Amino acid sequence: MICSNCRTENPNSNWYCLNCGVSLRETPGKPSAARGKPARPKADSPQAKDVFAGRYSNLVKIGDGAMAAVYRAQDTELDQTVALKVLKPDLAANREYIARFKREIALARTITHPNVYRIYDIGLADGVHFISMEFIDGQELKKVVTAGKLSLEEAVGIVRQICRALSEAHAKGIVHRDLKPQNIMVEKLTGRCVVMDFGIAIGETSSAITQTGAFIGTPEYISPEQANGQPVDQTSDIYSLGIIMYEIFTGKLPFGPGKPLAVALQHVNEVPVAPRKVVRSIPRELEKVILRAIHKDPRKRYCDAASLLADLDAIFAPADSIAEKPSGKAAIAHTSRNPYLNRTMIRDRNYFFGRKKEVATIFSRIGAARPQSVSVVGERRIGKSSLLNFINQEGNRISHLDDSTSYVFIFMDFQEKRRSSVEEFFTSLFEALAGEAGEKLTSLPAPGYDGFKEVCEKLDYQKMKLILLFDEFESITKNKNFSPEFFAFLRSLANNYNVAYVTSSVKNLQELCHNREISDSPFFNIFSNLNLGAFTEEEAQQFVREPSRACGNPLEEHFETVVELAGYFPFYMAIACSILFDFDFERADPKKPVLENVEELFIEEAGMHFQFILDSLSAEERLVCQRIAGQQPISSIDRYLLKGLLRRGYLIPGEQDQEVRVFSRAFERMLAEYLAKQKIS
Repeated sequence: MICSNCRTENPNSNWYCLNCGVSLRETPGKPSAARGKPARPKADSPQAKDVFAGRYSNLVKIGDGAMAAVYRAQDTELDQTVALKVLKPDLAANREYIARFKREIALARTITHPNVYRIYDIGLADGVHFISMEFIDGQELKKVVTAGKLSLEEAVGIVRQICRALSEAHAKGIVHRDLKPQNIMVEKLTGRCVVMDFGIAIGETSSAITQTGAFIGTPEYISPEQANGQPVDQTSDIYSLGIIMYEIFTGKLPFGPGKPLAVALQHVNEVPVAPRKVVRSIPRELEKVILRAIHKDPRKRYCDAASLLADLDAIFAPADSIAEKPSGKAAIAHTSRNPYLNRTMIRDRNYFFGRKKEVATIFSRIGAARPQSVSVVGERRIGKSSLLNFINQEGNRISHLDDSTSYVFIFMDFQEKRRSSVEEFFTSLFEALAGEAGEKLTSLPAPGYDGFKEVCEKLDYQKMKLILLFDEFESITKNKNFSPEFFAFLRSLANNYNVAYVTSSVKNLQELCHNREISDSPFFNIFSNLNLGAFTEEEAQQFVREPSRACGNPLEEHFETVVELAGYFPFYMAIACSILFDFDFERADPKKPVLENVEELFIEEAGMHFQFILDSLSAEERLVCQRIAGQQPISSIDRYLLKGLLRRGYLIPGEQDQEVRVFSRAFERMLAEYLAKQKIS
């Protein structure tokens, strides 16, 4: 179907043009509201009312899209000018569009940043769904670029602001998926850029093309993987930003205009003209940044917006201005960011790898008709806290739950609250509730058993589900301040309301109770156990390959070295990868093999943690590991211990059937030294 306004070809199933948003179902001969004189407001439209929704006056239409119209209005309660996005009446009965409309709100409201559109309110008036938003007195970036009046300094400043907006969104697990200059506003007086319209931002498992064959996204800015209908992540937004940069600095698009499908295929198959061939004055280093951002292979793009911003700051002055050398060339500095340095809970989902099976299992339990409780059990530093934090991130909830807005998630870390009292527990819990559920609970009762029961009753009445994520929960089960009454209370909440718990602990919770009465409590019967072990080989390869590639120093050729040192434990793999990422092979001790050089550095950091493992193993388990390392036969009595060591990841299967080996060669050496000292003493 050809749009009568912009002549763009659209799928026959579309109601609105993919390019300009004009209705494709108008009566022939009837002029579009997007062309010519503005149509008079219909009698039942928001614009025709003196006061809309009881508080918005002086409505003036300022935009019209495929799903909604946008009005400038005066909010009489806040006494300020706002923008109202009003869903089109013919879509109000369509559940899919309503869900998309609500998803935009749910996503956008999680991001608080000067470069991201602010959402004030959501409402329904006279059967019309609307959002009240920040009003930006300015222009779309597309119009600013088309005018061709941006200096290099102004253009770099704009890109920096977009990077900051994306960094904030990506940190919350939100991928925009339709980033384009039409979705970025530039404020007239301040030059502030605001990224808006997160309405089609969805999780990485969703398809980029609808069942009708229509694109989700804009062809001129769509990433190759999105055009192919493949899963996308934040590197897809990086690609779209790269296309925007290409357009800002050259004044032209690398692909298009043309038919949507043809343009999308250009992103997949064609190589863009280098920016400096279009505009010779573009700095060569800036061209490299643009070309890296729009690389066809997502693994060879920037791993995140912060990395792209860091390279811009290396090319130009760190402030939003450009310091020129006397020669007229921008100051250049090299930056290389090691992506493996974090040794604590992983808070940024961009550095969270593997665990897809475990994540899916937990969300399936949480998303059940009555949410179910899960106990995550795993060795020290196996990634339990990172997993719970990943589950808690709002963008991930939106991706995995059918209606994430009907959930309240509370994350509590008990690692530093090992001696807390019941009163302190409830105080911390209510502080978290105030931050997470303030809009759903206008007032909170006093912290305590009765107060928390009242909270659960209120949420249950609103058909809300409460998910309590308790990290290091053994700190509670081992704490003598917590009596059987406390655990009986938690069970009663799960039995009577939509309440579920996701806990983490080193061992099964019942093994970690401070008395027999608590370990026999029926509270523990409501949990299904999820054992968190070492990475699979596929997850380990992804962990070695993807962060290092994205940061310009691929390590996949060293995968076997990493596994020899660290096994498949993510914490030890991070140590090994970090060393290899920064290792200067040219300056290594020539008298030693490279692996020996690397192993020495590895033991310096991992040794104390390996010692903890040695101390935690039983004498019999240490002897089994020694026999495996020495390729000695294992007795039938030892096979039970062997199974446990395999499950925990301290032994891993070899290449041949029935063959096993100790998870780390470095650990083998420490084990031999440990047992030798035991014999001497």
